[in-house]
Amino acid sequence: MHRIDCRTSDYRADPGIDKRSVVILPDETWGDWLRAKSESAARTFFRGFDSSAFVAEPAPR
Repeated sequence: MHRIDCRTSDYRADPGIDKRSVVILPDETWGDWLRAKSESAARTFFRGFDSSAFVAEPAPR
C-alpha cells in the first residue's frame, strides 16, 4: 500500500491531525501518480469505481 503524507496539505480540519483515506488506482497509473509534481496533479488520478467490482468478506479468525 502506498500513502501520501498529508502533513503539508491545507485541507485538515484540526492542526496536527492527519486525514487519510485509501486510494485505489489501476496498476498502470500508480507510478505516474507517485511521480506527480503537485497535489492537484495527483488528484487528477482519483476516479470513482463501480462498487460491484469489489468483494468484501470477513477475515478468518
